Amino acid sequence: MNELQITSLNHKYFRTHLEDSLSLGRPLLIEDVEEELDPVLDNLLDRNFIKSGSILKVVVGDKECDIMPGFMLYITTKLPNPAYTPEVSAKTAIIDFTVTVHGLEDQLLGRVIRTEKSDLESERVALIEEVMENKRRMKELEDNLLFRLTSVQGSLVDDEDLIMVLQDTKSTAQDVSTKLHVASETERKINGAREEYRPVATRGSILYFLITDMAVVSCMYQTSLRQFLVLFDMSMIKSDRSNNPKVRIGNIIRFLTVTVWRNACRGFYERHKFLFTLLLAMKIDLQCGHISHEEFMKFIKGGASLDLKAVQPKPFRWVLDITWLNLVELSKLQQFNSLLDQITENEKDWRLWFEKDKPEEEELPCGYSRSLDMFRQLLLIRSWCPDRTLSQARRYIRSALGEQYADSVILDLESTWEESDNRTPLICFLSQGSDPSVQIETLAKAKEIELRCLSMGQGQESHARRLLSEAMAGGKWLLLQNCHLSLEFCQEMLDTVTESSNVHKCFRLWLTTEVHLSFPIGLLQISIKFTNEPPQGIRASLKRTYADVSQDLLDYSNAHQWPRLLYSTAFLHTVVLERRKYGALGWNVPYEFNQADFRRF
Repeated sequence: MNELQITSLNHKYFRTHLEDSLSLGRPLLIEDVEEELDPVLDNLLDRNFIKSGSILKVVVGDKECDIMPGFMLYITTKLPNPAYTPEVSAKTAIIDFTVTVHGLEDQLLGRVIRTEKSDLESERVALIEEVMENKRRMKELEDNLLFRLTSVQGSLVDDEDLIMVLQDTKSTAQDVSTKLHVASETERKINGAREEYRPVATRGSILYFLITDMAVVSCMYQTSLRQFLVLFDMSMIKSDRSNNPKVRIGNIIRFLTVTVWRNACRGFYERHKFLFTLLLAMKIDLQCGHISHEEFMKFIKGGASLDLKAVQPKPFRWVLDITWLNLVELSKLQQFNSLLDQITENEKDWRLWFEKDKPEEEELPCGYSRSLDMFRQLLLIRSWCPDRTLSQARRYIRSALGEQYADSVILDLESTWEESDNRTPLICFLSQGSDPSVQIETLAKAKEIELRCLSMGQGQESHARRLLSEAMAGGKWLLLQNCHLSLEFCQEMLDTVTESSNVHKCFRLWLTTEVHLSFPIGLLQISIKFTNEPPQGIRASLKRTYADVSQDLLDYSNAHQWPRLLYSTAFLHTVVLERRKYGALGWNVPYEFNQADFRRF
């Protein structure tokens, strides 16, 4: 079989690779194409061939190339749902190789068994090979017998060779049938043992598809299966060991969930981290059967699809129209089928509860606090008080996943660097006031590594190539800022870093970019992504501030006032950051902080 040639449309030798594959009769794989193909492929896709004797020729650009036997053209894309033109669809055979939920679950189960029960997986593979070999023997015997029967001359009973073949086929068939029966029983036992570890694979499949679904929220949230498998395998290596399979499985699942959650949230903007965490809690509860798909859709849509004139009229004027529609839709669930009547009969209780400052923390009327779990309470709060949904959602997350999931993930730039290698770029998604340049420079000084910086833009590509070559050879760090201004160079840079053989082990490539629809997906999928926004909330912001405080600063003075002074300064800084989102609103109202305010946080 001829060696497969791999290239991309942006590769500087793409035309040469195409011509060599045609003339040498080698298959060609073009990776990571977008929705538009290079016009140089038009004659190939249209099959505009020129026959010269027994040889076919095709015009590639301005050059005529021979098409030798063995040439095949394969094209792959990383786009999740590419919209190719009808012409391209008609010229090619489009095959969907996207992994499915159950398909990925089976793949992950195989990885778990190879790690946790390697002998079991080896036995399963050997069993499959044995079954295939026995079936092949049966097929050969049947084909041989049919050939003898069709080619026999004269009477069948007079052909001794045919009788011998019949006897051999019969005895072999009985032997193979016995082996297949034994193999079937063995396979059933092996599959039973493998199924014990399926919860790990199921959790992994849920996490992967939840991360890939976040690409709908922002085009920059691209994650490859290869990246996820690294985290999946690491979870089995680093999680706590146990001789009890159930305990071991629980340890893997907990470690895997926390690890993937932290790595994913590190690359999300603050406004999307909570969305991801809430979806994670609901997806896990959906898989476990704790909530139904109907309840999930009630939470997502509420009563938006209902018409106020087509439903039961609201009994009180103080109930908002959208609130009543939400309640009507919620009453379709079994747990809330008497909700509308209870509201009508207990107006005073419901109104007093509704008018509370924090109704989600108060006792629900009609005994719902005792009869409903945290998610069903969330449904009720979402219907009555949409503005208090986030607060109740945090309580639900704490109940479903644990306390740590309700807090923001604080960026630790040093640990992020430790996870990277010389061929894995680190990309920071920019937002207002979130430039990480100072932190990267500080880390480079602490590690005593030279850092070179360059702000990208028109005409900066040549300087970037020179700095990239020097940094790769000398083991330096390179920070390229505002890469969204040089998208074409980003693809070239990706090819350089991944394909170059001379890359120093200390080399690191740091990138900053704003959100851009045309940012190379391949670069996003191999990179470690992070954001540097201030955390939301006083507690999270204080944790972020103290994460940047060194131990030397904490021990700067032995005076007992020093820790309090440091905390007060950090608290004031946090309040200013939190107030920034409101502009000038509220600053004209004097407020004196007292000890009770500090104790609250």
